[in-house]
Amino acid sequence: MVRCSILLVVLVGGCTREPIPTNDAGSRPDVLDPFAPCTDPSRCCPSDELICHDGGEILICHCPWLWDCPSPDRCRQAVPTPPGEDTWSCYWTEFKYTCAREVPGGEPGVNPQGQGWSCAWEPATHRWTCAREPPNPSNKPEGAAAWRCVVEQELLVCTRGAPDPPHPEPMKWTCTSEASGQLACVRIDLGGGLPPTGDGWRCHRYLKSGISTWLCHGESGSPPGGNGWNCAALGKNQWRCVRAEDATDQPPGGGHWACAMGSALGGTRCVKLAAPGSPTPQPGDPCVAGEKRWCDVGGLWGQVACDPAKGTWKTSTLGGAQLIDCVELASGERPNTVCACYHPGFHATCCERPDCVLVAKGSQQCPPSDGALCSPCNPEQPACAQAGAVCVTSAKESFCGSPCSAALPCPSGYACKAVKVPAGTTSQCVPLDDSCYHD
Repeated sequence: MVRCSILLVVLVGGCTREPIPTNDAGSRPDVLDPFAPCTDPSRCCPSDELICHDGGEILICHCPWLWDCPSPDRCRQAVPTPPGEDTWSCYWTEFKYTCAREVPGGEPGVNPQGQGWSCAWEPATHRWTCAREPPNPSNKPEGAAAWRCVVEQELLVCTRGAPDPPHPEPMKWTCTSEASGQLACVRIDLGGGLPPTGDGWRCHRYLKSGISTWLCHGESGSPPGGNGWNCAALGKNQWRCVRAEDATDQPPGGGHWACAMGSALGGTRCVKLAAPGSPTPQPGDPCVAGEKRWCDVGGLWGQVACDPAKGTWKTSTLGGAQLIDCVELASGERPNTVCACYHPGFHATCCERPDCVLVAKGSQQCPPSDGALCSPCNPEQPACAQAGAVCVTSAKESFCGSPCSAALPCPSGYACKAVKVPAGTTSQCVPLDDSCYHD
């Protein structure tokens, strides 16, 4: 049996895609460009990271870090999967790769982790879920920020320098003066600021570790990550995407803006305000005729309308005190966000606009709960399907748990916690951060 040297196999037979140019020291030396694409096997493939199998007459090895680079600033490689020959369902975000594989029969078998993959078994769904940080063409962890990557037809394509293909210059808005006198602007670049693909996006903002963050739920037949969005699959074609708010999310020129984002709005729509808006109005606060806003009526969702004669929010008197006239809706409507369906009680974070003023198509009647683990539910009308499951309420958020014990562990990302019920307590699977509507 003839066996080639590891280096020779890697150089000659290790890569089955298009020929990969070596990183010629005369063209892109490391000293001048420390984050140059890693295309030279002798530089970017240490022997302990080679993946080899017996090809019969020769030992065939390939390097998982090798890149096909048509130019120094554009590289591509096959989207990686965990070790083995199994079929994985994978998606990529700007922060990590995630792959999942169901196991027939429900027995986990051998943990597939390795080669940088971290894997966890989910007994409730009978599947392995594996994740790893994405490589980057420089093969240096600190070089990842220089590259922007997307998945295109099962290839990871990374570019640096000017975006490829070029995007319209940032902060493109079209603005009009409305009949109310307010200036309204709609973003017309980068898909209105929404995740790059998909539809039916419903969005709101919340504070994540002190950072103002957009969160959108929607549908897409392909991974919608990119343009700053970090997306996770929730089910078939269902996605949850987050990204930090930045200066491009408001029209240029400064001032106070109230912005909402969603497919029903055509992207991002902002209205200019004379002063910062508040989700909790006080009697005498100004408003615009025709406006309505979400408000707290006994802890539940309600609405208050603008008094056109006074230009302030309508009020009522109770016990000699003047209060905002917040009226509970018999229809049970709430803001048109997934967050609002998880919160039967008023929760300002769930409003589409940060000041809780209604936007176009800005209300909904939440659909009935499907009863699955982590689906929204109403504590007064629980509909959790699994035997022994209860509707868990945490910080006004309500979702279906699932029974758990030492013999019945929770899936990855959940913990078994004691939950109060009328008869005492029961053990339920609850997300590690006690929240089902955001990560």
